[in-house]
Amino acid sequence: MVKVWLAKSVRSEEERAITSFPPLEISLEVATEKFHLTEESWISPLDSPPRFQEDSDLPADFHEYRYVILEVPQDTTSWKAGFYLIPEKVLQPKEACELMTQEGWRQDK
Repeated sequence: MVKVWLAKSVRSEEERAITSFPPLEISLEVATEKFHLTEESWISPLDSPPRFQEDSDLPADFHEYRYVILEVPQDTTSWKAGFYLIPEKVLQPKEACELMTQEGWRQDK
């Protein structure tokens, strides 16, 4: 299963970048169809979660979600394990959030 995370920009390495909990878990098929996951979107390995820093006086808790990150596990066939960034021009975080809250998508139901 692929995990969908929403991320914020942070001020420093100490702040968390990936902050949506719990993540939505979806199939690879849904990730490619609905969340526009492509193999070219890979940005980092599993042992190095992405961080997006920006200059700001506010902590990350006060920022809006700005990034849609998909985490592909090691056991996914033919895909490189790691974190994938979905470009904002392809899928905005607000749109991803709407997809994540649609009925029937939650794996914990």
